[in-house]
Amino acid sequence: MLRALREGSRWFMILIIGAIAVVFTLYLGGGGSNGPAEEDGVVVRVGPRSFDLREVDRVKRGIEATYRQALGDGYDPEAAAAFLDESAASSLLQIGLYAFEAERMGLVVGDREVRNYLHSLPGVLDEEGKLNQDLVRNYAEREFGSLLRFQEALRSEILQRKLQRLLWQSVDVSDAEARDSLRYSGEQVKVALVTFDGSKRPEGLEATEEAVQALLDNEPEQLLGAYEKRRSEFDRPEEVRARHILIRKAEDGDEAAATAAGEKLDAALARLEGGEAFADVAAELSDDPGSKARGGDLGFFSRGRMVKEFEDVAFNLEPGQASEVVESSFGKHIILVEEKRAAQITPFEEAREQIARDLALTNASDEAAREQAEALAERVRAGEALVDAAREEEIVITRPDPLRRRPDGFVPGLGAVPELLAAAFALTDESPSDPTVHEIGDRKFVLIQLVERTGPTDDQLEEGADAERERLLNERRQATTTAWMARVREELQEAGELVYDLSQLN
Repeated sequence: MLRALREGSRWFMILIIGAIAVVFTLYLGGGGSNGPAEEDGVVVRVGPRSFDLREVDRVKRGIEATYRQALGDGYDPEAAAAFLDESAASSLLQIGLYAFEAERMGLVVGDREVRNYLHSLPGVLDEEGKLNQDLVRNYAEREFGSLLRFQEALRSEILQRKLQRLLWQSVDVSDAEARDSLRYSGEQVKVALVTFDGSKRPEGLEATEEAVQALLDNEPEQLLGAYEKRRSEFDRPEEVRARHILIRKAEDGDEAAATAAGEKLDAALARLEGGEAFADVAAELSDDPGSKARGGDLGFFSRGRMVKEFEDVAFNLEPGQASEVVESSFGKHIILVEEKRAAQITPFEEAREQIARDLALTNASDEAAREQAEALAERVRAGEALVDAAREEEIVITRPDPLRRRPDGFVPGLGAVPELLAAAFALTDESPSDPTVHEIGDRKFVLIQLVERTGPTDDQLEEGADAERERLLNERRQATTTAWMARVREELQEAGELVYDLSQLN
């Protein structure tokens, strides 16, 4: 029977806690301390109601039991520790706020209501259908400290339910609203996009000297910022250009392959000692497929690009000098260094003109893309369809998958562009082409045209209306109660009648 009551106590923990606690924390605030200093052990106080460490621990155990049951072996006690403390405290804060506001509005809970509510809980009645008073008393004293505090908790729960019902009565959703919501969320549009990309520089485009000089004269901070972003281009580390001949090592235990590799290496060394060109020997004997066709040429590389054994030798050779045999995890190498570049740091004063020239060219490319977009938009304003005008200009037209309304404004190929997505759904069959040039990011200019609009059928609207009405109703109820309780909390804080002190849990 005791176990049954313990399970039945989830009326107090699961209904108020869990998901509601998370939402409550998000909307009404979380950690830290609110309100005046309080006596030790009090974590939450709302008006005359206070909740101490014992009550936080009791609620926390209920939350933890719920999550353990839901997650099984995936439950992580250490990761959940801080969350459980805050969820428990937030749940008690919610109970206190509801009860306070309910009483302020004149709602009351009689002894009969408490008894009836207690009788409705699972596991509290004996086999004859009577209240097992010893069981209830023992549970109340163990979990709440006294029967009186247990009864007060029941009253608070009933007050919360009463206030919730009262608030929810002020909220309604009509069948027409439900259908409109379904129609809105289920609607899709197919569009044609014409995109002008400033990063794709037109052939033959050059920056004017006037534009370069204007940047040098007027935009020192912009130039310095570009220099910092491109610092790796101007701060060049020490580099080596080398060729190598690689003879891959044989797998362990493959005697024949090991013998063949050794003979190949000896042959390469002999040919090099005989004066044959390194590139010719590498092209014929090297086992490195990436450089063999180039005569073993690895190009320029800085430290950290090659395995350490190879790198240490290459950077210690002089140009024109070949190495002894070097062994690495890949096999055995013979390295020839052809050229070395010392580390070089180009200061801003030396780099600023090049940066200005590059920026001027970037600006010119962006302006060219913008001008093309505006020219096409002007034709749309004059009455032409966007697709027709773009085809005549031989401009690429793209047609992404049908678009849906999304909170993030995502459009395939363009990313999150809420304004463009909203414009797409605002287009009509009567005016399908949008003359607006939408700027996407820093360097893209996009025009759109409606191709087709589809949405739920009348049968689909009818079929889904009840579920959508219920969803909207729950959403509005949550928003209403959250806003109401936030206002109550703010009033209590201003009056110094609210304490929410998670530091007591440390």
